[in-house]
Amino acid sequence: MQLLAPPQPSASTHPDHPAAERFERNRRGIAVLSALGLADSAYLLLFQTGRVKHLWCPGFGKACERIAGSRKAFQGGIPDALLGAAGYAALMGLALAGEKDRYRTRPLLPLLMGGGTLAALGLSALLTYVQKKEFDDFCVWCLISAALATLTVPLAVPEVRAALGEWTGADSPPG
Repeated sequence: MQLLAPPQPSASTHPDHPAAERFERNRRGIAVLSALGLADSAYLLLFQTGRVKHLWCPGFGKACERIAGSRKAFQGGIPDALLGAAGYAALMGLALAGEKDRYRTRPLLPLLMGGGTLAALGLSALLTYVQKKEFDDFCVWCLISAALATLTVPLAVPEVRAALGEWTGADSPPG
């Protein structure tokens, strides 16, 4: 099966099928969470580039500034918040791209979106671990980003499963 060529329509793959409606709602949720993650990353980036002098860090004192301003937050001279902003923007774009039944018409889109949610989750887990290990403290904005990334995964899974079924030709109902 080609990734971009739709198979013959059936009742379970019709764009108005309840699964397609649910996938679209989930994708809107991913887009909203990604927009919040983008705003979170942009705030950290303003600090990392010197546009904002201090970070508000409720519950963690100066930990946000210590962590976001550390060498660990600049890999190869690139602020990690810039990478976070780019990742959230890409995830938002993937969530908003395509029609309701894209899991059958363009299964690569949900697969890329699912991969993006897993990558965000993995990076968030790694960065949270590094904060604890290296600083014995946390940045509230990083924890918020980790929570947002975590929430995207269960929203992506149903459409990813349906897209995998379409792509591999497995005869499983969507959702």
